[in-house]
Amino acid sequence: SFMLKIGIDSLFKKIGCDRRQIDNLLQSHEGVTEDNMLRYLGIIEERTNELLTAQATINAKEQNIPLRERAPNLIGDGPTGPAPHVQVHLPNTDDRRDPDEKDDRAEEELKPLTREELKQRALEQVKNLERKALQEQNKYADLAPTTTREKSSASISRTGGGETGKPPTSRGR
Repeated sequence: SFMLKIGIDSLFKKIGCDRRQIDNLLQSHEGVTEDNMLRYLGIIEERTNELLTAQATINAKEQNIPLRERAPNLIGDGPTGPAPHVQVHLPNTDDRRDPDEKDDRAEEELKPLTREELKQRALEQVKNLERKALQEQNKYADLAPTTTREKSSASISRTGGGETGKPPTSRGR
């Protein structure tokens, strides 16, 4: 943290940032601290943009090239065109309903629902989701092979014990 403060202060001085600007902004002369570090970096960024723009302008004039062609991507210059339009498609609340299920609620949905009716609908939706999740889980459970542990415990229970024929102890499990 100490080295960072020294580095920021050094860069601030080397690129010719105006000390009065930061002193007026902070209302103090305390130098770089953890609390004002970002403000120093903001002024350094502004000064860097000024220097880059000045250098690009000089280079463009020397070579008779328009500035935009010579330095199109200066820091803080922004994109060359407008951002593309993003269209967001929000899900419909009806998407959770099973398309196979018949729904006679078309007329009911035109009237406001009571709190109890809302609770009942929410409960129905949760139950339907749980039922579907259970069906999916059972579908995959039937396909899964039994584990080695299940097989070994099944063989132990059939023989009545381990290799010795004695009942298993708590240590043997």
